[in-house]
Amino acid sequence: MAWSNTKLALCAVLCLSALAGAHGAGQLLNHCLSGVFPPCAAGTSQAGATCFNDTAVPRFAGDDAMVTHVVRCYSPSTDRGVSVTGGSGQSLDAGSNVSFDVIEDGCSATHSNAVLLCEHLNVNSGLNEDSSTVYPVSDWRLAQNVPEAGMYCGTGCGGDGLDTWVMFSTISPTTVSP
Repeated sequence: MAWSNTKLALCAVLCLSALAGAHGAGQLLNHCLSGVFPPCAAGTSQAGATCFNDTAVPRFAGDDAMVTHVVRCYSPSTDRGVSVTGGSGQSLDAGSNVSFDVIEDGCSATHSNAVLLCEHLNVNSGLNEDSSTVYPVSDWRLAQNVPEAGMYCGTGCGGDGLDTWVMFSTISPTTVSP
């Protein structure tokens, strides 16, 4: 059976959409509840001193490669998150092809720069419960699920209640309205 050009075009769009979702490019999550503190209500979880919506679903950011959103990174080795500001205790790998100069409005960047910032981020700060131990952490990346993303809620930069970049393996095919 021969496929019509319309069927082929539809198949190409659906296949490319599925691949984009599988690789997670350009996904946003807004789940940190600004000004909501424990005890957390049903349907929310606690991360540090704040609460987050544990049923939040990420969405595609659309096609604008220049749009910026809050950059927050997650470290699997410490199960902690940080807002990327380039401030005290934060540095980037020597020779990396990104600098803190790409950050706008204190802690926002494009998706591609957010990925690079997290991949090359080094943090020398107290990340344990009492913040008394200082050690380098360099395994940062964008969060890959809601619990990971919840670990950076309340980390500053006014990012709670705003869209943050994430890289989930699959998401629903919705887009941000212009």
